[in-house]
Amino acid sequence: MTEVIVAGGGIGGLTAAVALERAGCQVTVLEQAGQLREVGAGLQMAPNATRVFDRLGLAEPLAAIGTTGRMGGLRRWDDGSLLARREADGATPPSDAPHYQVYRPDLLDVLVGAFDPARLLLGRRVAAVVDDGRRVVVTCDDGTTVEADALIGADGVHSVVRELLWGPDQALFSGLVAYRGIAPVDVVSEETRAGVGSTWVGPERYFITYWVAQGALMNWVGYVRSDWTAESWSLEATLEETLADFADFDAQVGRMIEATPRLMRWGIFDRDPMPEWGRGRVSLLGDACHPMQPHLGQGACQAIEDGYVLGRCFEGVAADGVEPALRRYEDLRRDRTARVQLGARYVGAQLRLVDGDEQQARDARMSTQGHAGIFDTTWIFNHDLDDDLAATAEV
Repeated sequence: MTEVIVAGGGIGGLTAAVALERAGCQVTVLEQAGQLREVGAGLQMAPNATRVFDRLGLAEPLAAIGTTGRMGGLRRWDDGSLLARREADGATPPSDAPHYQVYRPDLLDVLVGAFDPARLLLGRRVAAVVDDGRRVVVTCDDGTTVEADALIGADGVHSVVRELLWGPDQALFSGLVAYRGIAPVDVVSEETRAGVGSTWVGPERYFITYWVAQGALMNWVGYVRSDWTAESWSLEATLEETLADFADFDAQVGRMIEATPRLMRWGIFDRDPMPEWGRGRVSLLGDACHPMQPHLGQGACQAIEDGYVLGRCFEGVAADGVEPALRRYEDLRRDRTARVQLGARYVGAQLRLVDGDEQQARDARMSTQGHAGIFDTTWIFNHDLDDDLAATAEV
């Protein structure tokens, strides 16, 4: 049985672990945190990600935690006037895959429930990696060692595995800071509540909302131009500074901010697409190799795709076939994730246009095309990973 270590117990890492187990591998997950948990925030599960969960046999538990329905619309920043009403992210989901909004901790619970808990090792941060061409030995910072036939670095934007492979590098600051929180849904108008979420587009700022927890709560994120560069998701913001950055926005935005019990903020970083992800028996997954700005809602979705494709590439693979399987996985994923990375940058800029000719042209496109007037996501949502895998299957 081929043995694989996955460094990182987040959404991407656990999707990979489940997919690799389904492929017949013995998987060990090393998670640096002493307690497995996700940041308490909302997450978009677009059709390309929900299709993966269906094929992993997780459609039912995902549906139990997901909220779906019509998105409320794209709105002008100052008065909330409706620029365009739209379906979820501008495309009608394909019939085989819904579009959900979920609460991150709930999604993590679904994945944990699908994986062998005895193989999930907490409090284990990768400190060193040795690949001798036959086995990979991982030493953790507590001195323990684990060895396997392959190692997957799913350890996030600050990936230790990536640094051990390719050396240190600097993430690229986008010039944006995101405030986020979760508010009760009754602080917005009935018309806004009639949808599952809305986006207020404005000069150098925009504000997006969508329901989570089966419609009981409203997740929101507000993006603002800033030179504040802290990356951590766990830093709190004050009510005063958050309200000040959106003081001239539609009054509904202020009410959501005021009703949020805990306000957070973090700097938005990404990296340019990597020409190579791995070496030998070691490769990367998710934010470790393609961190992206959040404006397409695809960061977790692309990591979920990675995990599924990785598992499929390991089907029937013995220890001596690990390196070709990893190269196939990377070849299937690099171009698509790079295109999404660059698309996310473009969408973020379009949603923050200063009032003027370009903004008016954008609004005119949105009035007839919805979100597709900014960026057509059909190629993301409708893509079938199994078609890619079939096209590259060995004869």
